[in-house]
Amino acid sequence: MDLKLRLKFFYYKFDYLLILLASKSSVIRFFYYNFFNFSFNREKRAVLHGKLHHLKNTIKEKDVGRFILVRNIHKIEKGLSMSPLRNIFALSYIKETVDIFNSLRSENDKQIQWANDVLSEYFKTVSHNKFIKNLYQNFKPIKEDNKKPYISSSRVKSKITFEDFEILCKRRRSVRWYSDRKVNIKDVYKAIKTSGLSPSACNRQPFRYVIIKDEKIKSFASKIPMGTVGWAENIPLFCVIVGDLSAYFDERDRHIIYIDSSLAAMSFALGLETLGLSSCMINWPDIEKRERKMEKILNLNKYERPIMCMSVGYSLDDGKIPFSEKKEMSNLITII
Repeated sequence: MDLKLRLKFFYYKFDYLLILLASKSSVIRFFYYNFFNFSFNREKRAVLHGKLHHLKNTIKEKDVGRFILVRNIHKIEKGLSMSPLRNIFALSYIKETVDIFNSLRSENDKQIQWANDVLSEYFKTVSHNKFIKNLYQNFKPIKEDNKKPYISSSRVKSKITFEDFEILCKRRRSVRWYSDRKVNIKDVYKAIKTSGLSPSACNRQPFRYVIIKDEKIKSFASKIPMGTVGWAENIPLFCVIVGDLSAYFDERDRHIIYIDSSLAAMSFALGLETLGLSSCMINWPDIEKRERKMEKILNLNKYERPIMCMSVGYSLDDGKIPFSEKKEMSNLITII
């Protein structure tokens, strides 16, 4: 065995022993991920910068109040949807919610209107003790628009059958070979709009889509993630889904950017298919060198992280698609 192989073997053996010990001891685990393995440094940095941005802007009563408002209004909506309804609830955060709403009420958008209508319904519904009465007097509502909890039977009707949906799911495949037909960006916007209807923890939607049309930037960015070797130059439109950790005040929520972004991305992909567009989810590896490149090219904030990339375009009719057989249903289900 030559020296290079010997050193490689020694490294694997040493790493194995360290991992074995670290898996059994929290103290050794701490030293392992702080002195031997730095894989989570980028996530730690992003989480800390997210908390820093959140706290700094909370102190200054700036834009991060929007995330708090959305979270709290969502919680109030859940309270208003309870059965049976409680006489009084949300006492621990209702003052904070009213204060933030009053500071943001001049911003003319749908979420502020939603906050207004839910708060108005809250004050109409709960019993008015002295504390609630004082808050109600401080509440500065705008004209209502009926954006508040509604009964399930009044939901928009759907004519899509299960068979239709199954066909759509079978239709959506990872397409890597596209025609030279120019992508209709308005259709991409439509698909993104429907992806915004995906479920999100406390409705915070901690993500955004960065759409890259510029050929020079696209040529560089599409080669950063792993998995695009051999077909990166064939991508008509490249999209990066970016997670925003400033939406959270605690490390416990650090994984929500991945969950919520992925839920939205699936709806985005299905929406594209209904408009004649195809896509491919491109895995984003947590590799520091690649993270730095993407951060620079997209001019990301330190509390933002790429979640995944997507290619979008019109499928090449004679382009091949991997079969990718899926698991048997029995392997997807556990009944306990």
